[in-house]
Amino acid sequence: MPNEGSMSFPKFPTLFELAALEEAPPPQRRQQGLFEMYLRKQPEHILQDARTRAAVYPEEVLSLLTDLYEGRKKWDDLPDPSKKLLDEASLEFLSPTHAPEPKAKKPEAIHQPRSASVPRETPVTGPHVDPFWWTR
Repeated sequence: MPNEGSMSFPKFPTLFELAALEEAPPPQRRQQGLFEMYLRKQPEHILQDARTRAAVYPEEVLSLLTDLYEGRKKWDDLPDPSKKLLDEASLEFLSPTHAPEPKAKKPEAIHQPRSASVPRETPVTGPHVDPFWWTR
């Protein structure tokens, strides 16, 4: 049986001691942007759009997208200005102005009423048959 005098309990700070401590500010974390949320894992969609509509995107965006897609750069290693540039390009890519033009509607067929010059179908006549012939 251990000696009761040798037991020691941990000492915790009091509320006053904790309140006196200076709080460290929380680490600054960049908010997720559009590119990071929607296109980071599959950048081929925006890359294809940047190649087909090159006039809309800056040249640096095309270069960044190509590097990300081919694995020469990683998202976490990009500086914040580059990430912001990709977010702006994502805004252009995801905007409704980028949506394809709606297909032109086919003109509706003009229904002309039957005139007297168009012969009507004549009903087929045949021998008279009792519709309840099996009841006889």
